[in-house]
Amino acid sequence: MKVWIVVSGKAQQTLPLRCTGAEYEKACAEAAESPIEPYTGRTMAAAGRKVFHAPGRRARETAEQMIPDGEAVPEPLLAPIPRRAFTDAAGERSFRIWNRMARRQARRGDPRQPESRQASIARAEALIARLEAEEKDCVLVLDGDFLTLLLDRFRLHGCGSQRSGLGRWQPFERILVSRRDLHCGACNHNCLLANPGCDIGRDKARRLAESRKTK
Repeated sequence: MKVWIVVSGKAQQTLPLRCTGAEYEKACAEAAESPIEPYTGRTMAAAGRKVFHAPGRRARETAEQMIPDGEAVPEPLLAPIPRRAFTDAAGERSFRIWNRMARRQARRGDPRQPESRQASIARAEALIARLEAEEKDCVLVLDGDFLTLLLDRFRLHGCGSQRSGLGRWQPFERILVSRRDLHCGACNHNCLLANPGCDIGRDKARRLAESRKTK
């Protein structure tokens, strides 16, 4: 099973430089339903894979523009982790400060969060269990804190990830998630054994194929 993850496109929504806690929460809630800036890069072919996207317009439009030949299906388990202001105190603060504190709050499982850390992990585990049971390649479209959490849970399930970008997640970035035993591991390229790029990888792929025939 191989899972391609596509990061949701950039919202056209204009975020305030400074705002109150209530305005911050409102802007975050509106982000999921914001139209995205048009994608002009290389698209992906669905190639028979199921395409699931997080609830909301932004993820749906990303799936439609990035994978135009796929039939995108909304998946509630991919919903973003809600962001809540870290204080109810009045007064404006930088949007970046609100964002930084909200992300930290979510990682720590702060009681102010509308969804607990345990509930977010349970969502990720439920999705992974279903994908592992189906054993079919698919595409997931989502972003934000839940993407980070989901990749961490995939890692605990023996999977590795390969990114098309560096640093923070970039809009429309692609991430390939697959089991570590499907990779060569002989060099930094760590190619999939389905397409090994070195003699060690080709030998490992041959031995893996032979072992499957004997089972």
